[in-house]
Amino acid sequence: MACHDSRNTAYDPDGDGPRSKPTERWRVESDGSAFSSPIVAGDTVFSGGQALTVADGSIRWQVASAGGSQGTSYIEGFKPPVPALLDGYLCLTDPGARKFHVVRASGAVSEWSMSINPVHTTSPVALDGSVFLGGYEIGAYDVQSGDPQWTTESRDMSVQVCVAADEELVVGTSYGGTVMGIECDTGEVRWEGSMPSYPHGPPILGADHVYVCSNHTIRAFDRQTGSQAWTVNHYFPHMALTESTLLVTGMGTLFGVSTASGTVEFNHSIEGGRPGPPTIAGDVAYVPVDESGIVAYDLADRTRLWRFDEPVVRSPPVVADGSLYVRSGKQELLRLE
Repeated sequence: MACHDSRNTAYDPDGDGPRSKPTERWRVESDGSAFSSPIVAGDTVFSGGQALTVADGSIRWQVASAGGSQGTSYIEGFKPPVPALLDGYLCLTDPGARKFHVVRASGAVSEWSMSINPVHTTSPVALDGSVFLGGYEIGAYDVQSGDPQWTTESRDMSVQVCVAADEELVVGTSYGGTVMGIECDTGEVRWEGSMPSYPHGPPILGADHVYVCSNHTIRAFDRQTGSQAWTVNHYFPHMALTESTLLVTGMGTLFGVSTASGTVEFNHSIEGGRPGPPTIAGDVAYVPVDESGIVAYDLADRTRLWRFDEPVVRSPPVVADGSLYVRSGKQELLRLE
């Protein structure tokens, strides 16, 4: 998944990305939006509705849609959904065609599809044979057959911004300020929390807390009860989660927050533009900086390692097998190594 896992942590403890300034292996025109990260699996890069080769970025296959390719057909003003990959199936939300598709990742053979609301449907999350999809309701579907397993309506009947899931809990957040903890197996609502305004970005599901940004504030909710544990104020933050630290970027800063207490542990300034959602591989954080490129930080000694210049980078970079995959705002995908 683009956020590495179904919990949206953007953290791979075993990941191994470039520690020294990388060079460009290839650059290709690619399906997908500037806000949408690719997925790398084996020797294939999935970008929007395209499958590309890792070796040179050439196209293996692509999924056609009524509104154009999957990554380019979305409602203006809404960030396009990001695909998910599970058990050899690629899960694609296509707002332009008003469809949700599941295709075989080996060759774009369609398994099943269903109609969706083009504005109120979000990125899928796939886990343990199920795909979870948000909208006016959160639904769980069998990834192979499309059979519905359960659906849960949003209590405030507003847009479900994003979903995070693990083997026990599914979390949904809505534009109305609701946070819902839902039993993964049954769809039963375990708890509800509230925020003063809509969330900024997807929730992150941790071992003890659920992390959501709202109204320039990071809020940690107890994952068992939904009670609010702590808050940290920050303007338009983006987050990634390690075992004990919530890494936050936004408005020219990078800082770490203790997941146990909400205490800020370190703080660094980032120059060159507004930082976007970070990706963590091992002890290195890769941060996209709008208008200037990618910055890498060593989280162990808390120093900057390098900067790679590339205009208009807004989506989280993806780390795989020592390489970094970066989407440029110019409808291009880069492999750096």
